[in-house]
Amino acid sequence: CSSATNLTIGRGLAEIGEGAFAYDSALRSISIRGHVESIGESAFGCCSSLTDLDWLQKDVRIGRGAFSSCNGLKSLVVPDTVASLGEDAFTYCEGLESVQIGEGLDILAEGVFSGCSRLRDVDLGNKIRRIDGGAFARCYDLPTIEIPDSVTRVENGAFAYCIMLTNAAIGSGVTNIGANAFGNSSNLNGVIIPKGVSCIVAGTFLYCTGLTSVVI
Repeated sequence: CSSATNLTIGRGLAEIGEGAFAYDSALRSISIRGHVESIGESAFGCCSSLTDLDWLQKDVRIGRGAFSSCNGLKSLVVPDTVASLGEDAFTYCEGLESVQIGEGLDILAEGVFSGCSRLRDVDLGNKIRRIDGGAFARCYDLPTIEIPDSVTRVENGAFAYCIMLTNAAIGSGVTNIGANAFGNSSNLNGVIIPKGVSCIVAGTFLYCTGLTSVVI
C-alpha cells in the first residue's frame, strides 16, 4: 500500500492487527469511522508522512507503539472515546507539538509520549489518575506542565530530561512522586509540592541544576 495516501476504515472491522500499516511512508491521513475496538502493536508505526488522525469509534484501545515515530503528526487530540493508550503509543513522534487528552483515559502509560522532542503544549484534562514511568521523558522543548488534581501518582522518570521545562504545577491530588520523575530537567527553577504528597523518593529532582525554589 505504498501509494495509498488516505485510509478510511468503515464498519465491520473490529481490530487492526500488529504492524498492519507500519512503515507506509505515503500514508497521510487516517479516518476511523467504524467499530474498531483495538489498534495493535506498531500498527501505524513509522508512517512518517502521517499528519491527520481522526477517530470517532467507541472505547478503542491503542496498542504499544501503535503510532510510534509518526514524525508528520503535529497535533493530537485524544478523544473521550479512547479507553487506553499502550506503552510507547506515540513515542518519538518528533514533529508533535501539542497534545490534548480526553476524558476516556485514566492512565498515561509508560513512555507514551517519550522522545516527542518538539512537544510544547500538553493538556492532560481532568480524569488522569496516574502518569507512568517515562511518559514524557525527553520531551526536550516542553516549557511547562500542569498536572491536574485528579492525578495521584507521578511515576519514575515521567518528566526526565525535559531540559526546557521551567515550571511544573503539581496538582493537589498527588500523593507519590517517583524516582527521577523530573531528573535532568536542568532548567526547572521552581516547584511547589502539594501538602498531600506523602512520598518523594531518592533522585526525584536529580540533576535539576537550575532549581532555586522548592516549597513543601
